[in-house]
Amino acid sequence: MRKSYGATVWNALREYGVWHPGSDIQLGDFGHIADGCFVREGNICEVLDAKLGETRSSKWDDVFLTSQHGFEVKGEGAAPADGSFEIGFGQKAGVVLAAATVKTKSIVDLDDLNDYIARFSNWKSTFRIVTTVRRCKSYAVFATSKRGGALCFSAPSPILNRFHLGDAGVSGQITINGATGLNLRGSNGAVSVQLHRRARWGSTLKQLETGAQEEPIDRLVPEISPVEPE
Repeated sequence: MRKSYGATVWNALREYGVWHPGSDIQLGDFGHIADGCFVREGNICEVLDAKLGETRSSKWDDVFLTSQHGFEVKGEGAAPADGSFEIGFGQKAGVVLAAATVKTKSIVDLDDLNDYIARFSNWKSTFRIVTTVRRCKSYAVFATSKRGGALCFSAPSPILNRFHLGDAGVSGQITINGATGLNLRGSNGAVSVQLHRRARWGSTLKQLETGAQEEPIDRLVPEISPVEPE
């Protein structure tokens, strides 16, 4: 189930899902990727008693995501007319995520962050560090537990319209059938992150050709390993 969620977030945002959705993930958290999701193990500022530098914030609209293989079999489009709509998932398990009032916060200066990591003697090559986190005012995550399942949502049409556009705050007014794998609702939690990892950088090809070689150094580079659905 975790991998289905991670693949859903990756395919839509090119970011890594937070497991569990809604966890209190912060900038500077480090951990590992499991089944396409970030699993926290600590925070670089806490272990070193350090402070992050400048950060940048922005705001998104509400978000509504389904697994890449999901398809609507009832209630075409974004305005279900009969008070229900259903999303099927073919031969795979599937996930639906609604997140309202998504806010993004990012670290601006990665050089300082890299210096902190260099001082952390217990840093592992498998660690990834959070450089951007997306949090939302409210979220709802529903998933099937079997291949070929479907999620059916029933409520007055105005409520369904809002949910279909990402307003997770109304999910408590909706009857959901088929969410046997995951049924989560919450507020003020993280749903996805951008990660960086440390990588060894040496001389460029041009420097090698001219003889102006540089000593290899460790730098932070984006983690972009794709997440494949189950």
